[in-house]
Amino acid sequence: MTNTVYKWNPTISEDRKEYIMKLLQRVDRDMSILQNALGTIQEEEPENFEKIVKDCAYSEAKNSSAIEWYTMPEVFHSHETSKYDYIRQAISNIEWLLSHKISDLSLVKEKGLQQYLSDIHKEMEYRMNELEQTNKTVGMFRTWFVSVGSTDFMGNYNPKYIAPKPTEISQMSLSIEQYLLESEIDRNELLWHPVIQAILFSTEFVQMHPFDDGNGRTSRLLLQKHIESMYKQEGKKWCVIPISEKIMELRSWYYFALEETEEKVMDIFHNRDEGLTIKDVYPDYTKYFELTDFEPVIIYMLKRIIEAIQQVGYVIETHTDWYVFNLGWLPGTKERFPGEFEDID
Repeated sequence: MTNTVYKWNPTISEDRKEYIMKLLQRVDRDMSILQNALGTIQEEEPENFEKIVKDCAYSEAKNSSAIEWYTMPEVFHSHETSKYDYIRQAISNIEWLLSHKISDLSLVKEKGLQQYLSDIHKEMEYRMNELEQTNKTVGMFRTWFVSVGSTDFMGNYNPKYIAPKPTEISQMSLSIEQYLLESEIDRNELLWHPVIQAILFSTEFVQMHPFDDGNGRTSRLLLQKHIESMYKQEGKKWCVIPISEKIMELRSWYYFALEETEEKVMDIFHNRDEGLTIKDVYPDYTKYFELTDFEPVIIYMLKRIIEAIQQVGYVIETHTDWYVFNLGWLPGTKERFPGEFEDID
């Protein structure tokens, strides 16, 4: 492998740019409304403000843990103490990381992206091996090939996702680090919008799949911390936005968006010659960067972010109890809360 680092340069096609811009305008509008509400409630009702901040963080941790595994009702009804302890530890780890400085994105400049991700992953997987009685590698990039798929009744393997070669993860992370640390940021450019950057960063992380376990949970933590760092730099109020709750409501579409992001890369695998394996045909990281299409996941995630922002705003405005908020139903009615995404023409 050469020492030349390919520059990660994600793009958005012209035919989707206008639609994505409209979604971003909705994000900015709703985020501005939410930040004003947070500022007011922090000043007038500091105890309620602290409760909302903690409840939002718990909702994000709980639902992020459930996306790849189990929902909490499934755990409660399983009567398996080990499973319950495992998922509770996962939630606790995410809650801690959401509020701790070790996950602040500003540390990438100080540590480098690889060390930053390693430190986060160690905390994300704290006590998980012990509870699951496994010996998974923690805090270290994987050294093996990874693919996710299923085998049909004829015995043919059908991958839905394949991760980059282990030998290329470090080079890819360096390319992404350089992108993140660009000093000249033009806020008028679509791809430099903080929310788009956050989606690109977290999606590329989960596509790299650098660790043995916890890649999905870590990617959603990175999404939160990236958005947080951008808004805090501008001196704005912030609380965790429970994006994972909205993903859970459309979990199958979440995976569909990720698969669509990989579609061009997967074509290479499906068009392989007979007898070749994934190791033989997978493109190097330069090709991987060129073929990855981020638009499906950008659109999906922007819609979920808008829903999450609106839902937190609704709870603040109406003083709705968080338990009712988590159920997503209006008190005494059979109607959903007024914040489900309505598409833009």
